[in-house]
Amino acid sequence: MKKFLTTLFVTIFLLFSWTAFAADTTKTLTFEWDQTDTTNLKEWRLYWGDAAGGPYDTQEVAVIPFDGSAGPTYSSPADATVSGPQGTTVTKFFVLVACGDIPQEDGTTNYECSGNSNEVSHAFWIPAGQFSVPIQFKIVTTP
Repeated sequence: MKKFLTTLFVTIFLLFSWTAFAADTTKTLTFEWDQTDTTNLKEWRLYWGDAAGGPYDTQEVAVIPFDGSAGPTYSSPADATVSGPQGTTVTKFFVLVACGDIPQEDGTTNYECSGNSNEVSHAFWIPAGQFSVPIQFKIVTTP
């Protein structure tokens, strides 16, 4: 009986360990780009779309403040959820725009953004579902 219980506990531990590992679907993407003119630049805006060519304008992923440093890179946390049918690949298409305050003739400024950068894409794997939970789990003893 001791061997059975030890095996049962080891099996349960391995099952929970596998489930915890399988459930971790966090993905980290790092974006890099070149910006030749940073005059009046305040930030970049990262957008994504579901199809090549967009539309992107309503699906903002992140706002990246310009800190004056050269060689922009973005890998700070931004939560975005990619979903799709289990066991398939979903591709997202990304563009970046540069935004800032543009001086006007009357001395005011207008906040404006550039056109879209080139488009880049990434394929996300949507993992298959987990096993269903066992039901009516019990110990049966025989006389």
